[in-house]
Amino acid sequence: MVFASITFALLLSAAPGKSEQAPTWLTFDVLNSEASGKHRILHLGDLLSSRSDIPDLPTARGVMIYATTFDQCSNGACLEIAGIVRETAPLGGLVLVLLLDPAENLSRPRKEIPAARYAFPVIQDTHGIVRDALGLDRPGEIVVINSDAKIVRFSPASDSRAESERKLSEAKKVFVGALRRDKED
Repeated sequence: MVFASITFALLLSAAPGKSEQAPTWLTFDVLNSEASGKHRILHLGDLLSSRSDIPDLPTARGVMIYATTFDQCSNGACLEIAGIVRETAPLGGLVLVLLLDPAENLSRPRKEIPAARYAFPVIQDTHGIVRDALGLDRPGEIVVINSDAKIVRFSPASDSRAESERKLSEAKKVFVGALRRDKED
């Protein structure tokens, strides 16, 4: 567990510009509100706080955001995320999937995502605000945000499936380590 804390600290210190702070004002537009306590809108600051005055709000010790497209999600990427959710939810982790599809291509996901009954919120970003704020430009990029709103980024070097899986595995290890560290504190 100490190793995981050290790993997260090293990754934060190795990141360009040292540690980067997540914009806690960020708002997420959830397509499948059943996975987020029936909340259609989630605020990062509320998710990371210990506020108990918002009924059924999922609170988190950390948040992992995985950027993908609807087609990639439908073709297996979201099944991989479901496994991470099963492992990290008991530790206080919240995983969000950010669809990078353009607004004009979201009519199908808006219908099919709620019916898929994913155990994690799938968010749309019709105006590119989440994308810009977190620097998520292409599928396979991942952001891990700890309880102090510090960010660690994971970006595959190529578009290959093997590289994306490797980065997802790496991000999961860091995410689990950060959650365990926060649980100890």
